[in-house]
Order: sequence, then C-alpha cells, then structure tokens
Amino acid sequence: MRRLLIVLLGFAFVLGLSACDNPVTGVVQVDGGVSFSCSRQSDGSVSCWGRNLNGELGDGTSDGTNTGSVNPVPVTGLTDATSIAVGNYHACAVRADRTVVCWGATTSTDTPVAVTDLTEVSSISAGHNFTCAVRTDHTAACWGTNTDGQLGDGSTSSSATPVVVSGLTDATSITAGEYHSCATRSDGTAACWGNNSAGQLGDGSTSSSATPVAVSGLTDVTSIAAGREHTCAVHGDGTAACWGKNPSGQLGDGTTVASPTPVEVSGLTDATSIVAGQFHSCATRSNGTAACWGENFYGGLGDGTNTSSTAPVAVSGLTKVTSMGAGVAHTCATRSDGTAACWGNNSAGQLGSGTYIDHNTPSTVQKPQVIGLMELTAGGASHSCALLSNGSVGCWGENGSGQLGNGTHDDANTPLTVSGLTGVTSITAGANHTCATHTNGTVSCWGDNTNGQLGNGTNVASSVPVTVSSLTDATTITGGTNHTCATHTNGTVSCWGD
Repeated sequence: MRRLLIVLLGFAFVLGLSACDNPVTGVVQVDGGVSFSCSRQSDGSVSCWGRNLNGELGDGTSDGTNTGSVNPVPVTGLTDATSIAVGNYHACAVRADRTVVCWGATTSTDTPVAVTDLTEVSSISAGHNFTCAVRTDHTAACWGTNTDGQLGDGSTSSSATPVVVSGLTDATSITAGEYHSCATRSDGTAACWGNNSAGQLGDGSTSSSATPVAVSGLTDVTSIAAGREHTCAVHGDGTAACWGKNPSGQLGDGTTVASPTPVEVSGLTDATSIVAGQFHSCATRSNGTAACWGENFYGGLGDGTNTSSTAPVAVSGLTKVTSMGAGVAHTCATRSDGTAACWGNNSAGQLGSGTYIDHNTPSTVQKPQVIGLMELTAGGASHSCALLSNGSVGCWGENGSGQLGNGTHDDANTPLTVSGLTGVTSITAGANHTCATHTNGTVSCWGDNTNGQLGNGTNVASSVPVTVSSLTDATTITGGTNHTCATHTNGTVSCWGD
C-alpha cells in the first residue's frame, strides 16, 4: 500500500502524462529560467515546474539529479507572495511584509530561505546567479555573483548578502540579465551596469561598468527587460527599443546587427510591457495579444513556426494577456481568466504542459493528473516500474544499467517516463532490465544486456527501449534475473538471455 501511494503521488507530480484539459487557475504572474518556470497565484502561493537539479522548484525534493516535474508543484511554505522573479537556476519571491525569500542554486537549498538584511522591497528580478531588488525608498540592492560588476556597487566582488547599487536613488523597477542589470528611474530614463561586451548597457560603448551608466537617448520608459546580452524597453507611447547583441534578431529592428545604443523595434506601437530571453524578446500589447522576435529554434516566438524573426511576429492564438515572463528558450504568459500558457523549449517540462514535447504555439499550463495504475513490477535488484491506463510506463530506483528507460543512467526516487513507450499491455522487470509487451504483439526491453536479456541480437545495454527481434505475437511476458520469456498467441513460449 505504501508503494502504491508513492507511485500515485509520483505520477501525479512527475509524469503528468495525461492530455486532459485541466488548467491551473488563479495565476497572476509567471516567469521562466533556464529549464523551469514559476507562477504566483492570487492567494499568494507559488508553484514551479520543470528542472529541479538545484532545488529550483522549491518543494524540498531536489536530490542532485535532473528529476523535476512536468506540472506545477507548490513551493514549500510560501503563502503570501506579492511578486516573484526567476533566474537561470534559482527563484525568489517578495512577501507581504516586503521581505524576500529565495531558493535554488544561489541558496543551496530546495526550500525558500530569507534574504538577510533586506526589507521594504517593492520589486525584484533574478539573473544568472545574482538577484536585484528595488526598495520603497527607490534605492536598489543586489547580491550573488559579481564577476562583471552586475551588482552595481563599484566592485567585482561577489556578495552573499545585498549590497547597495551605487548612486541609484530614484529607481522605479529593476531587471537582471545574464551578467548585467538595468533599472528604470523616476524621470523616465534608464541606467544599466555590469558586462557590456555587446553594448547591452546602452551607453554607446562596449566598456563594462560596475556602477550604473545612463542608457543613451532613452526617455519616457515604462518597462525594461534584460536578456543574456541584450536589453529592451517600452516607452510611454507604446513603442519599444532594444540594444546590445543581435545575431538572432532579438533587437527587433529588422536586422541582425548589434547596437550599443537603443534601436526602435519595427512596427511595435502598442506595447505595454516587455520581457527578454537568451536570444529572443516578447512584448504584451494593449489589445491583450503578444508579439515576439529573435531566435525561434525551439518555438519560443510562439507563432507556429521554428523560423527566427528579426521583427515582431504575433504569438498564435494568445489573447487576454496580462503579463509575460521569458526563460532562456521558452516564454510564458498569464491571461485575464487566471490561466497561464507557455511555449518554446520543453526539454525539462518547463512549459507545464504535462509532457516533454516542445510547443511552437502557446500550451496551457496544466494541473497534475493522476492516471489509472494498471500494473506494478519490481526488479530483482533495486528498481520498480508501473504501467498506466494510457499505455505508458514509468520507472524509478537504481539506474546504473539504464533499467529505468529514460535515456540516462541517473537513479531516481520518483517515477520517470520510459522514453517513447506507448500502447503497453504488460510489463516485467529482471535484476537490471525491464521489458514490456505492446498492443501489436511486439516486445520492448531496456537496461542490462550482458546475457542478451534484451533480445535484440546484441549484448549492448540500452537506456531506452529496444525491440525484441522476430517477436510479433506476444501476449504475456515475465523476466528472470538475467533472462526473459514471452507467451505467444498459439500457446507456445519463447525465452532469451542467460
């Protein structure tokens, strides 16, 4: 019974294989990192999904592996968040009392911990291993890695506690990129600091600065976003400008030419806010739609193609947008009905769609689905597998021989989907290998193959399923320590292995 409960919970929060439309609701903010995303709900709770190598999900389950969740899981103990910020490998939240908590790589903890000596925070942004915040008195503070002066205190010394950004006393918002930071100011101008190798500080040079420098010719700024090596801003009249690196067209000016000063984003006249990923940018529009430009290899522009664009293209089918957040190669948006949608790279489940499939159009973030458990099998060594009612299989435990079937050799303490396996009717586990029968009578096996127990005519182990040779009418299957047997429709039996 205990194992059954673990399996059900594991599949609910890790596999999420159901395609049922069961959207997460009550979402008011969403943001993305390298391979994970987080959302803030209207009740002050926070959920995250995707990769969990460094405790990015904040649910206390990180074990140093890449095991994460393809559906949102609640961040432990966080019930009063007023805003969130997602960095490359960590996330932070401002609480109702205007203090800040963070979790993930920069904190070395998989649950939220309080940031020391930081109060009266009004806004926050997370970058690559550093974080910045604006206080209610319009000063700013940053902490974390400072190799390029991205903390803005005039030094390149990293700090585990917040340091004051030099000379910035009128900040209204802040954004943290890969190795640089920027802030909007109360007079409508903007200032940036940190790495400037591609002109991302916008002061007309490529000289880095450990203190804020003014962005050239930029006035009436209402929104600003820092990407990896580029920055974008929205003006009060709805136009937008970007500056910095531009190999994928992320500046949106119709070219791939870098610029150390702001250039106008082509054809964008009704922007209300802006976000920046690694090599792409996106803006919300006053009519509730969104547009993106730049790299589109994984579908991060959301226009239904994988073709990059040097000018804004409409995000397909996305309406009623209230806010957006950009990860490295994926993008997410909140809608006025309280749902969220993501698109782009999904290698770690960061789209929250319940799968690991990339999407080049918006996919609604789904609640975890508990799928009917049909069969359990335990290997002779230290792994187990489960067959679900939708014909998929998940395995967990020891994985030194690839017996979990997910393409890796990493052990897992929660169920992982067996790669490319569908239409399964029964499963069995040997000592360090696993096999499954399919509706078409074929059999697949994976894991150790020292004795030929995978049945594919070799002795080469496989961490993904391989087809058993010349077997097309199997009805049941059973695995011994290092061998496997199957019954045929005519009542005969075939065996292979030791």
